[in-house]
Formats: sequence, structure tokens, C-alpha cells
Amino acid sequence: MPEQNQNDLTHDVMIELNLPAKYRYLSLVGACIRELMQSTEADAVSADLMYGLQLAVHEICNNIIEHAYGHENGGLCLVLSVRPDSRMFTADLYDNGQPFDPTSIAAPNLDEPREEGYGLFLVQQLMDEVSYDIQSGKNHWRLHKKY
Repeated sequence: MPEQNQNDLTHDVMIELNLPAKYRYLSLVGACIRELMQSTEADAVSADLMYGLQLAVHEICNNIIEHAYGHENGGLCLVLSVRPDSRMFTADLYDNGQPFDPTSIAAPNLDEPREEGYGLFLVQQLMDEVSYDIQSGKNHWRLHKKY
């Protein structure tokens, strides 16, 4: 990989992925997040930050595959970007599956452990901002994290 000069770090970097909504493709998502974050200043990307970003995006992808599509065929579009000047990571995820009402999901009671139902709560803890809406008939998740 060629060495980056300081001017390269001032431009936004973006990766767009259009994938089948299948679990087997999620390793590509994690690899793209890793490469994207490594294109930023090396000292800004800790192992914890990298893991948290990958985990949050994977969790939303898992929910889309499981709940929006119900394991039926579908597609998933991800737009991953970093803005080195503002030190911001953004993930936009789009799908054509069933719509979702995030307000219908109560925060889990951490005093009563269970095996599932922590996904959205976990994403909200890992990211600075999490939003969901419907744009042009597509489900749209946006995740932001300052690094």
C-alpha cells in the first residue's frame, strides 16, 4: 500500500457496498470498515474503536437480514464514510425489507439477563448517534461515531 501524505487525510473517504442480505457477506463489511478506518490517522484508530464500529454495523445488518427480510432474499446497500477533518465515521444502511419502528423496542432490563434482544441497545451504546427512517420507500439506518 502506498504511503499516504498529510494532504490525503483531509479528504473524505467512502466505500459503497451492495450485497445480498446474507450473513456470509458480513465479513466483507468488517473488512471494509477496517480498511476505511486505517485510511485515517493511525493514532486515532484503537482496537476498541475498530471493534465497536464493526460490531455496531454488523448488528444492524444482522437485524435487517433477520427481521426486515425474515431470511428471504433481499439486498443491502451500505455507504461507509470517514471525514478526517471532523474525525467522524458514518454508516448509512439501506434495505427494501419490512419497515421497523425503533420506538417499539424497549431497552433491555440489564438486571434480568436474557439471550437476545440487546442488539439495538448495544448499537446505541457504541455509537454517538443512531437514527432510522424511511427514504423513498427504503429503510435507512444512519450510525455516527466521532473518533
